[in-house]
Amino acid sequence: GEIPPLIQTKLLRVLQDQRFMRLGGTREILSRFRLVAATNRDLWKEVREGRFREDLLYRISVVPLTIPPLRERKQDIPGLVQAFIEHFARRHDKHPLPLSPEQQRRLCEYDWPGNVRELKNEIERAVILNMQLDFVLGTSPTAHQPADRPSPFLETVADVPTLSELEERYLRHIMERTEGRVRGPSGAETLLRMKRSTLYAKL
Repeated sequence: GEIPPLIQTKLLRVLQDQRFMRLGGTREILSRFRLVAATNRDLWKEVREGRFREDLLYRISVVPLTIPPLRERKQDIPGLVQAFIEHFARRHDKHPLPLSPEQQRRLCEYDWPGNVRELKNEIERAVILNMQLDFVLGTSPTAHQPADRPSPFLETVADVPTLSELEERYLRHIMERTEGRVRGPSGAETLLRMKRSTLYAKL
């Protein structure tokens, strides 16, 4: 949906003839392939407005599949959440966060205007910061909050910090909360569920 007209023409030619020539090449190459295309744009509208070739659209619209937004398939949310939790827990070497029935209910009630990408980001944020999901949902920029009430989490990320900067801010918050204690049941290592050596390295 975003490729320029010249590339659309070249792609159409390859689809029709199944042949192409490399840049600087001297012979045509036969290529038998199956094309899978995806877009979030209305390509028929793009055709009407002259931004997409109609003949190319007919060529690629053999078996069109429409994926409904997440708000229209909320039965998929619990499975996606669990998969994301397990994935990011492995990636960031964290303990998987358990989901309570109340948390699952809140996740399914939210409309997720950002679709799966928004859900994925919320879960990754919760895993990285070792937060419970109800805390993340209650303070994220997309949570159900009145417009006149600024989100604490939004204030934290208002300047769009990098992941390392965000982690540093969270560690500072934890150390202030524990009054500088690392060890013990009320120390940062217990609160973060992090190995002491790892925590010292990060500090």
